[in-house]
Amino acid sequence: MKLNQNLFKSSFIYVISNFSIAIIPFTMLPILSRYLTPEEYGVIAMFITIVAFFGAFTGLSSNGAIMVRFFDKGPFQINQYISSSIFILVLSTSIILLIVFLFGSLFEEYTGLTKTWLFIACLVSFSQFIVQIMLTIFQATDNPIKYAFLRFVQAIIEASLSLTLVVLFLMSWEGRLIGISAVWFLVSSFVIIYMLRKKWLIPSVGKADMRDMLRYGLPLMPHTIGALFLGTMDRFLVINILDIASAGIYMAAAQIGLILNMAVDAFNRAFAPWLMNYLSNRNHQDDIKLVKYTYIYFIIVLSIAYILGALSEYLVYFLLGEEFYGAIPLLKFIFYGNAFIGMYQMVNKYIFFTRKTELISMVTIFVGLITLLLSWYLITQEGLIGAAKAWMFGQMIMFFFTWILSNKVNKMPWFLQDALK
Repeated sequence: MKLNQNLFKSSFIYVISNFSIAIIPFTMLPILSRYLTPEEYGVIAMFITIVAFFGAFTGLSSNGAIMVRFFDKGPFQINQYISSSIFILVLSTSIILLIVFLFGSLFEEYTGLTKTWLFIACLVSFSQFIVQIMLTIFQATDNPIKYAFLRFVQAIIEASLSLTLVVLFLMSWEGRLIGISAVWFLVSSFVIIYMLRKKWLIPSVGKADMRDMLRYGLPLMPHTIGALFLGTMDRFLVINILDIASAGIYMAAAQIGLILNMAVDAFNRAFAPWLMNYLSNRNHQDDIKLVKYTYIYFIIVLSIAYILGALSEYLVYFLLGEEFYGAIPLLKFIFYGNAFIGMYQMVNKYIFFTRKTELISMVTIFVGLITLLLSWYLITQEGLIGAAKAWMFGQMIMFFFTWILSNKVNKMPWFLQDALK
């Protein structure tokens, strides 16, 4: 079980790159929070939420099949497989654009965004999917340096353009949204050119490939919808139950919470391809070692969440302006929520490997609905702190339910009497 070399080498690169990328928005926070009001941050939060909402449907999660396909034993044509994924993306995005065109006024009422920005949000989700395909390929082929370079270039250009438009041209929230959108369009265009030069895109799609992707992605749609309830609907509730300024404070707190999220995401991106390969050639003794390492990881991320939570006041004072001090009591819950996300990511791949993605969907839609109801109740009772608590509880429940299910479909020696032998 060669855990110490390949995994930790890749993980180190991912961690360094992710923290380098994470530093960029954090350097922006002290500046933007002094040029933008909580209300303007709220508009930005809603745009990002709508992009995530559309992103749940653009591509129908077919890009996830690419990672699994790389570690299948059967042969496949990468160019036809990627082209089939892009074809699904174009079709699904066209349908969403049509829905926005027909029901734009309804979206405007509940989001406060104009139809123009709704169209742009849909196209941003389209661009993000294309970039995600490229990142998935780099991840699956163990190319963390290329992965890091692509993400870093995207982040640095986005930050530079956003700061220029907000600080120098005083374009307020619109400057930030233009910065986000323009960079995704630019980077996705370069990715397409790169894929064409690599001959990964061809004017041909495979029916078998499309069936394979849809067989993977469609059962995940309830999971995706549940994930929306779990991860983004709290912002809709904050805006509609409280106000858009509260949503801005909530978004600022969530951005600080990305300190831990970036760390667990970095390790997960290195761990995912390693685990997929390991599950193809596993043995019981190595299973026990893997469980021990996983428990150590759980302890580490929860400890980091505790430490960061204790430093919440200092983080907010340093990173945000006075108008955002309402974020201080939210942070400890957000840090713990991100710790549970990291723990969830360590166990969900056992299910993904078996392709029984409908199980993930069942759990996510169930937990998502619970979180939605819990968010509504706690926000009405406790305000913003209630939103943060509900989000944390949702991530915790999601982790435990997924952990139990993963052991049903992919047995591991999780019980202490086995793991501690």
